[in-house]
Amino acid sequence: MRKISFGNIFGNIPSVLFVIVVPAMFFMTSCTKNTSQASDNAKFIGTWIGSEVCYYSNNNDTETIEPVQENIGVGNDGSSINIGLALGANACYRATYLVATVKNYSFSFPAMAFLDNCGNSYTTGGTGSVNTAGTTLTMTSYLQTNTTTTCTFIGTKQ
Repeated sequence: MRKISFGNIFGNIPSVLFVIVVPAMFFMTSCTKNTSQASDNAKFIGTWIGSEVCYYSNNNDTETIEPVQENIGVGNDGSSINIGLALGANACYRATYLVATVKNYSFSFPAMAFLDNCGNSYTTGGTGSVNTAGTTLTMTSYLQTNTTTTCTFIGTKQ
């Protein structure tokens, strides 16, 4: 019985191609640097000043709060951003941050649960975007305790 191999049919061409092409594919794919995520994140990082309109579901009331300052920093993993968050009031006050995922000119943060310093539970989530000039931020978020408050922030980069 005769054994047929690619070497017998095509000579050494497949072996030579394998030795050249496979390592080249490895180096071309593994050594590229992805700078687009850092560029996307940079659009949001900084201090934003604006106003926030909030709707309170418990009494169907709307309130405008200004000025409001939003602080956005670099995420710990380099592929996200951190958005400052204040929970509770007075002795219950706790400062923390939301972790948001950025894609192009928008970001989102999934529902996250937090406790203030008195043990009160909060759940928050939301989305945001920046205009193409990178000067105006719009962010809509909700804060859920025993009721739900929905706020929309619009501000400019400082």
